[in-house]
Amino acid sequence: MLIDPLVAKGHVERVSHFVDKFDPKAADFDKILAMVFGEQPKYEVHEGVAYIPMKGVIGKGLTALEKATGGCDLDDVTEWMRQAAADPDVKLAVLDVDSPGGSVNGTPEAAAMFKALGKMKPTLAFCDGQACSAAYWVASQANRFSVTPSASIGNVGCFVAVTNVKKALAEAGVEVTVIKSGKYKAMGYPGTDLTEEQIKHLQEDIDSVGSDFRSDVKAVRTFVKDEDLEAQTFTGKEAAKRHLVTGLFYSYEDAVSKALS
Repeated sequence: MLIDPLVAKGHVERVSHFVDKFDPKAADFDKILAMVFGEQPKYEVHEGVAYIPMKGVIGKGLTALEKATGGCDLDDVTEWMRQAAADPDVKLAVLDVDSPGGSVNGTPEAAAMFKALGKMKPTLAFCDGQACSAAYWVASQANRFSVTPSASIGNVGCFVAVTNVKKALAEAGVEVTVIKSGKYKAMGYPGTDLTEEQIKHLQEDIDSVGSDFRSDVKAVRTFVKDEDLEAQTFTGKEAAKRHLVTGLFYSYEDAVSKALS
């Protein structure tokens, strides 16, 4: 909303219809957010198909505002998986994905839960947008993973970025002194350098998470090659060729129909 003037204009026009009727004392925060940013995708069951949306940038324990402005809370996603697992009327659980990824926190657990759900009843991941990084990690654990030809799939990897502003602060006459205990405390604090030990420690963490990511993918997508798990992003068509997904479809309805049959 802050970046795109057209998006901002759309929000302002949507809210303007409610201004005269607004009563602060009776206001429902969730309804206010929906007025401004639109309705969020929700879990629902229709004719035996559990719809589990995973839309937007992934995080864990997000606030209502974060979710309303495009965040996807893994706490919601895993709760919906539990509901699908416990509902005897659910014959197929569908994870509808459109996400560039997000934080690692909670992602391996969500992936494990989706894999476990697939052992209880059929699961399908579907993507006609993005299923990248953390989103791909979770979606890759489906029994079936159907995508549209133009979808963006993959980006198997993780990273941490530390911006060194020490020189810029020094030029502004600012010197930072950090008083701490523990050689890894305050790693990357603005205005300081990372030590070689700190860089090694961060690299070890990244390597460990990346290894877990690749192992989970390969455990389910058994024909995928290591060379295709180096953080590349592929079109859905190319991802199917490289066995990162199981099939190509042109719509959600077609993918679900095929999975049910």
